[in-house]
Amino acid sequence: MASKRSEEEEETVGALEELPLSARLVLNYLEFEHLINNKTYVTFKEIIDGTGLGTRTARNAINLLRKRGLVETYLDVKERRRYMYRLNFRNLVQDRVDVTPGLYVIDVGLGTIPSMTFRIYKVLRATTVAFYTDNVPTSYLEFTKCTCAMQRLINYEPQGFEEIVHTVTSNGGSVALVMDALLDSQVVKPYIDAVYGSADHNHVMIYTGLLVSHQSRSPLNYC
Repeated sequence: MASKRSEEEEETVGALEELPLSARLVLNYLEFEHLINNKTYVTFKEIIDGTGLGTRTARNAINLLRKRGLVETYLDVKERRRYMYRLNFRNLVQDRVDVTPGLYVIDVGLGTIPSMTFRIYKVLRATTVAFYTDNVPTSYLEFTKCTCAMQRLINYEPQGFEEIVHTVTSNGGSVALVMDALLDSQVVKPYIDAVYGSADHNHVMIYTGLLVSHQSRSPLNYC
């Protein structure tokens, strides 16, 4: 049964990758509105305003997503027969996040909700443990509604941090270190160095950068 489900998820993800950029943009926007803004439906105008797509391009993207069974349409007769749209989560692997096991160092900048990118949101949702510095407001992490264990970094010694990272990643999980690069560079450096200095550091992938997309194999240089 698990094998069948895995095959279905792979087919779904493969189908999503085959979609044109405009359609994937609409999907990401709808997912953001549903999961973060808690909207049940969005209007066509909201999709255009939120994605920046032209009217024709947005309409074609929505029609394609409807044909694929990924978007549902609702006719709101109370609002001048306005059409409303939402994701069809039954045909979409909602919680699948392509996050490779490893340590993700996330620079939140100002640490405000508007500064959160969708990539950061999804990575935090996927992590097993999220360490944070005192310059990161806990509301920033709570906003993601992640089920991860949120731990204050200062409560751990670098060696203890390294042991947790090793244990989690060895079991196929990921760890996030959330900080403000301008304020916390010297604070997090001993922790990052502890991971690089461990005997098993070659087995731990470390990803750095605000968008959590740059992979690094060398010690971080915080100056």
